Amino acid sequence: MGEGEDRVKSGHAKKAAHEQDKARKEHEKARKHEEKAERHDLSPGDDEKALNEHDEAKHHEEQARKHEDKARYGEPAKPEEIEREVEQIRENMEPVLHELDIRRQELTDWRLQLERHGPTLLKIGAMAAGAIAMVSAARGITGGIKARRRRRSRARHGFGY
Repeated sequence: MGEGEDRVKSGHAKKAAHEQDKARKEHEKARKHEEKAERHDLSPGDDEKALNEHDEAKHHEEQARKHEDKARYGEPAKPEEIEREVEQIRENMEPVLHELDIRRQELTDWRLQLERHGPTLLKIGAMAAGAIAMVSAARGITGGIKARRRRRSRARHGFGY
C-alpha cells in the first residue's frame, strides 16, 4: 500500500471519528429532550426539536459508517482497474491451462501410455496369467484327489461301479 493510500485511509478514519462524535452529541441532545418530555417540562416545538435531533444523529451515524468503510477498504476500484486486473489473471493462467491441456492429451493417448508403460504391463499380465494357471492347477489336483476319495468311499460302502 502506498503512502498516498495511507493518507486517504487516515483521512477517512478522521472523518468517521468526527461524524461519530457529531452523532453522539445529537443523541445526547435528543436524550435530554426525552427527559424533559418525561418531566413534562416541554415548551411548544420541543417535540419537533427532539425528532430533528434524532434524524441528525442517524444521519451522522450513517456518514460515520461510510467513512469507516472507506478507511477500512479504501476507495472502490474503477471498472477499468478491475478489467485490467482480470486480464492480468487470465494472462497468468494461460501457461497453466496450456500445460494442463498437454497432460490431458498425454493421459488419454493409449498408444503413448502403452509405449511408456508396456514393459510394466507385460510383467503384470504375465504375473496374472501365472496366478490363474496356478489356481487352475491347484483346483485340478485337489479336484482329482477329491474324486478319487469319493470313488474309494463308494466302493467301500458298496456303491461301487
